[in-house]
Amino acid sequence: MEMGEIIAMPPPHIAEKCPFCPPPKDEDFVSHPGAKASGTTLAQIMVSPEDLVSKQAGARPKDGGAERQAKPSAKPKPNPPLSHPTFGPYSYEAHHLIPGKQDLLKNEGDQKVLDGHPIEKWLCKGPNIKKDTGYSINNSDNGVWLASAPESVKKLRGRSPARPWEREDHPSPHPNALTQAEKNEIADFAMESAGQFHYGKHAITDEAGSAASYPKVVHTRLTQLNDRITAWSKECPLCGKKPSNPPYDPSWKVNEMMDLISMWIQMEIQMSGPQSWTYFISSHAMRRSKAVQKKVKSF
Repeated sequence: MEMGEIIAMPPPHIAEKCPFCPPPKDEDFVSHPGAKASGTTLAQIMVSPEDLVSKQAGARPKDGGAERQAKPSAKPKPNPPLSHPTFGPYSYEAHHLIPGKQDLLKNEGDQKVLDGHPIEKWLCKGPNIKKDTGYSINNSDNGVWLASAPESVKKLRGRSPARPWEREDHPSPHPNALTQAEKNEIADFAMESAGQFHYGKHAITDEAGSAASYPKVVHTRLTQLNDRITAWSKECPLCGKKPSNPPYDPSWKVNEMMDLISMWIQMEIQMSGPQSWTYFISSHAMRRSKAVQKKVKSF
């Protein structure tokens, strides 16, 4: 799917679809941008999306009303969870599809994905818009539950599993820690049906550096969206009219475009198979995808 396909405004011009016309109602909201990303808050709102405003004070409600997005469906943590034949039920982690504070790789730029990105100028009051749009990085449409290490092997405060999942360079390795082969098998079992495995760093690339990191891919899509909105602000390509000078009225449609990008990312990392993955949220996802693609090419 191309960027233009997911956020392009369809001809003929429909005023309700343009970010700059007609003028919105005069309402006050508070945006919760990248710096406000919280996995705990995201998890709570995914389970109960109706709690968005109570958990994110001032956020624009998603209730299907005028100048509102449609009411989202709840995203409860998978129950029953996927279960490994040896190590039992997997844990699940709330993942921000558009990360807020995740750093890009050093060779990709000294930036974070959303925190400080130019697109935030279309979400928060400032030189571009008069008021906040009410977007929240922790809204349920920006979240997904992804399988992670089985509960029986996770090291948590007050819990010491007999066969812990530890990183390879652990300073004091457990004598019965899972081997790398076991960890790979556990991750591969989950990725047969549950999308990319959620464990470890998100900012990774392959040995040759040929694959853009997950943060870089999302950052680039936000840049494309920012460029498109900036072009709209100069002249709407659908009605041919130039909006008034900035700062402009805030538009809830920008929130909707952000969530469309989230949906696009979810389709790619959770709803497609390893053979089609081109960026990765974990080293396990990259390893599995490379192996499957190599196998396919060998036939």
